[in-house]
This record gives sequence, C-alpha cells and structure tokens, in this order.
Amino acid sequence: MSILSKSQLQTLALGVEIQSESGYSKKIIVKNKAEARISVFLSHKHTDKDILERVIKILQSLGVSVYVDWLDDDMPKHTSTITAEKIKKKIIENDKFLLVATDDAINSKWCNWELGFGDAQKFDKLNIALFPIREDNRDWSGSEYMGLYPIIEFEDGSTDYIAKEKINGGGYLYIPYFEGCNEPISGKIPVGYYFTLKKELFKQIGEFEGDEPAEVKLSLKDWLNMKIDNDNE
Repeated sequence: MSILSKSQLQTLALGVEIQSESGYSKKIIVKNKAEARISVFLSHKHTDKDILERVIKILQSLGVSVYVDWLDDDMPKHTSTITAEKIKKKIIENDKFLLVATDDAINSKWCNWELGFGDAQKFDKLNIALFPIREDNRDWSGSEYMGLYPIIEFEDGSTDYIAKEKINGGGYLYIPYFEGCNEPISGKIPVGYYFTLKKELFKQIGEFEGDEPAEVKLSLKDWLNMKIDNDNE
C-alpha cells in the first residue's frame, strides 16, 4: 500500500484533468454537485486548505460532488452546538464520508468527532473511508486507524501481485477485513474484485489465492460511484 505524501499529492493533482474549471471555489462545488450522482462529505482540518484543494480536484475528476462545510453559507461563522447539529445533518445527507487524514486532522478533536459520527452513519454500508496524507520523508502518524477503516491508497503500476501480474496504477480503497470480523482472513483477493454488502459480501469475477480473501483493493472510482443507501437493511 502506498500512502501519498504531500508532494506526491501535489504531483497527482497537477496531472488531473477536469472537464470544467479547476479549484474549489463555491461556484465549482455547486456546479459539480448538480452534475454528480454521488456526494461526499469531506472532513478535514481547516488549516489544510492547500491539501484540501488537491483532494477535491482528484475527487471531482472521478465524478463525485464534494461537500465542504466552510463553503456552505448556511453554516455558522463560529463553531457552536448549532454548527454540530448542521454538520450531523450534512454527514447524513451526503452519500459518503471521507476524512482527509493529515497528521493535524488526526490530532483534531473536531475531526475525530466528525469521524465518530460518520462511523455510526456510514460504516455498515462501507460508505466511509480515510484519505491519509503523510508529511514528506515521514511515516503517516495514523497507523492505529489502519485496521479500523478502509484506507485510500495509490499504486504506481509497478507492484507485483500474483503470477507476476502488476497492480494497475491509480487510486484504490483498501479494505483489510471482512465486515464484522476482528481477525485477518487468510489469502488475498486480486485487483478487480467487487463486493456486495448483503449476504454475499464479495462477488468473485476471477480466481484468488488462499481459502478466503484477506483484503480487497477496490478501484477508488468504482467505490466513490457505488450508490449504497445508508438506510437500507
């Protein structure tokens, strides 16, 4: 798994082409929301605005709209209990929850509060994930989150998988365990496997090694555009 550094994120964002205008202005957020089928609540540390702009650019290029609280005119200018209630409503309303997990965000009480509420609303439908960003030349400080939540990772196309097959370059959602399991499962599912969240958790579209799959690398674009209703039984 490859967690992006700040400089790698910048390089990746520069290579992204969006059909419309770039950036994260209010006009672009609203325009993108009208065109997209899936919406993402983006939890983040407000001091990470440069990082946020790049993450938004990447997400928009994958066909989803992004909700950012401080671009919402209905949000109070100062944090209060009213802010918290409005944030809860927006987390519920948006299809997916994504934490831009920088070191500062991981240490933020507010971001962890949003993550906890997002967990309660989105986890059982796999509509929650972390987008970790590490400091250059340093390890990511959020390793304790690795077994708790799906993690967004990026591959450069050089990683060997099975039978000398390479993992395609691009973004993936890394899911380390079966839903509800607290132990790793032996074996591994290759890239290209998809899953459902009812009785059949994984849908096989190829061969896999081992008795059971231990992890899934699901295309980030596929996951972002999967419509999994949070209120389904």
